[in-house]
Amino acid sequence: MHRFRTWLLGTSLAAIFAAAVGSVSLAGVTLKSIRTVPTDFETVVGSVHRPQVTDRSGIRLNETFINSWNSTDVVAIHEVPSLLVDAFVYAEDRRFFVHSGQDWVARLSALSENIRTWTQVRGASTISEQVVRMIHERPRTYWSRWIEGWEAVRLDHQFTKWEILEFYLNQVPFASNRRGIVQAARMFFDRDLTTLSDSEILALAVMIRAPSALRPGQNEERLHESVIRLRDQLAKHSHREQLNINVQDLDLNKSELYVDASHFIRYVQQNTETVAATTKTTLDAHLQSKLQQVMNSRIRELRGRGVSSGAILVIDATVGEILAWVSSPLDPAIDHSSYDAVLVRRQPGSTLKPFLYALALESGWTAATQISDTPLVEKNLDGIHHYRNYSNVHYGPVSLRNALGNSLNIPAVKTLRAVGDDNFLGVLRKVGLHSLARDSEFYGGGLALGNGEISLYELVRAYGTFANRGVFRDLSAIAAERGGMSERRVFSRETASLVSNILSDPTAREWEFGSGVLNFPFQTAIKTGTSNSFRDSWAVAYNNDYVVGAWMGSLNNRPMDGVTGAIGPAVVVRTAFDILNGQTEPTQLWLSPRLRSYSICIDTGYLALPEDRCRTRTEFFIEGTEPKLHQSSLASSNYLRVRIANPTENLEIAIDPRVPTELQAMEFVLDGVTSADSVVWNINGNSFPSKGGSFLWHLETGKHVLKARVMRDGLDPESTQSVTFSIH
Repeated sequence: MHRFRTWLLGTSLAAIFAAAVGSVSLAGVTLKSIRTVPTDFETVVGSVHRPQVTDRSGIRLNETFINSWNSTDVVAIHEVPSLLVDAFVYAEDRRFFVHSGQDWVARLSALSENIRTWTQVRGASTISEQVVRMIHERPRTYWSRWIEGWEAVRLDHQFTKWEILEFYLNQVPFASNRRGIVQAARMFFDRDLTTLSDSEILALAVMIRAPSALRPGQNEERLHESVIRLRDQLAKHSHREQLNINVQDLDLNKSELYVDASHFIRYVQQNTETVAATTKTTLDAHLQSKLQQVMNSRIRELRGRGVSSGAILVIDATVGEILAWVSSPLDPAIDHSSYDAVLVRRQPGSTLKPFLYALALESGWTAATQISDTPLVEKNLDGIHHYRNYSNVHYGPVSLRNALGNSLNIPAVKTLRAVGDDNFLGVLRKVGLHSLARDSEFYGGGLALGNGEISLYELVRAYGTFANRGVFRDLSAIAAERGGMSERRVFSRETASLVSNILSDPTAREWEFGSGVLNFPFQTAIKTGTSNSFRDSWAVAYNNDYVVGAWMGSLNNRPMDGVTGAIGPAVVVRTAFDILNGQTEPTQLWLSPRLRSYSICIDTGYLALPEDRCRTRTEFFIEGTEPKLHQSSLASSNYLRVRIANPTENLEIAIDPRVPTELQAMEFVLDGVTSADSVVWNINGNSFPSKGGSFLWHLETGKHVLKARVMRDGLDPESTQSVTFSIH
């Protein structure tokens, strides 16, 4: 018995000693493992805050959710609704204001329940321990939890409970990389904290336990049960019996407002001198988000036809404010951050034609002026160029209205020659197309067809001139700049009104476009464009309130498979107007009261009299350009004088030795005549009569001089200037 007592005493002393040594060792290891507690939370998050950029209603645009900390959407603890504080404390750490960082009562209770069920039913991390875990990330082991507990004790000595709780509420992680209650409220409910319902507040409190699983629209039943359970617990323990809880409020499956405005923000930062902490822009975040989805969807639909990128720009035409700026390259080979498709310069195709015809109207032409749509050949820097319409159809004499509406190429080039290349280039620069920096000789006749390179930004801004009744206005991206942008008149109100009337006229474009996507449900002016080899497709449309432009193509300059402006971007622009018209009641395009309407013969542009047997239409005329009796606008116009289009001056041609000379011929082509006109061609003093503006002449070697004389019924003959060419 004595031996046993001695053994028992020795064993006990050894156990006590081992426990003491173990405790000392554990304490030593614990102390070595504990990391330094920060002296302030600002140091943890980072004291440098980026300037905030918001949309027109205050929604943050330069948010990023892949940062380690939330440094932008923070709220002071006294601004947090009291119910939200109570709900979070009760849901996560109901003894928070009592314990000193570790809650041994809760920990023992959790251990007992887990042993009883033989599984981990619940944890017992305090809010302080969760804050420590945010600051010092560790693998989730029992040892790391032990260390976190002691670090939490230090944290509670360093900061007040309210300081810890404020940090926690601003940094607690939710789904989709959101941190803090402000970002969570905005993401799940699109609401500010102060406007959350009781149900939504309780939902946020329960969602932090399983942020990816418990959210509106996913696991609705489980979310509802958790909210009801928390409501009952608060009513029982926190004197919150009068909570207005209706879990059906959470069934709306709120979708996150995701706005990619990175390119717009870069534009704002590069073009604004402001250094304010918050910059309020003109952008509409909701519209931006919708149009991102619209453009991305259309690109995916046309991806098989070579479309990989697109851009949309929307402006408020009444004040010149930018409302949406979408750049959507979906090509994985393109660095999205490096290329802004709104600012990239591309060939605009036929979208410049309205400015050409506006210049012609300013010069005295009318919408009824007849322009010859006949074959056209010209010499350019690359040699001989044969112009053609998109459909390869020639319509003969056409009115300016039909030439513009159907976007005919040959009448556009002939109009350019009449008004002057330099004059047209000057007008384009007046409407802000400064990217066209070369001289007119560089662009040649292709200037009328959009062979220069401009950006979507420039094009939409230029079209704002028509929407703004002839006045060009710079665009504003900052809300404070409203009304302070520079303006200048480029076209008369009547010219702008007449161009808008033509671009919104479905009958004016039916030859080439038929009736389809360009015919909007409400009167809207629209113009499309497609560059050579289908590398770029464009659409720009406007009404009294908005201008919307879209571009689609490939940023690596690959051609598309037949995607025109009417096939690709026009669909996007029409959808954009569906959205805009839902916000602002559309009205008829403004028609200048100073325009005069007359009934004219469609085929001639003559004033239609009761005794005339011709197809008629009502046409609008600027005062002073009214149609005259018995006088063709084709013959009377000083801007449509006949000229030799082929051969060109100083042209040199070699006879093909493989073909008999008598079988080789050159086509002489006159510009500015109709098929009914009589023409006498004079080459080297020899005359050859013909009808219309085309004649085949058998080749002869040598240097030759060609002139032509045109005769029309009732009018004086008109002669061309001579052209010299050589055949070898």
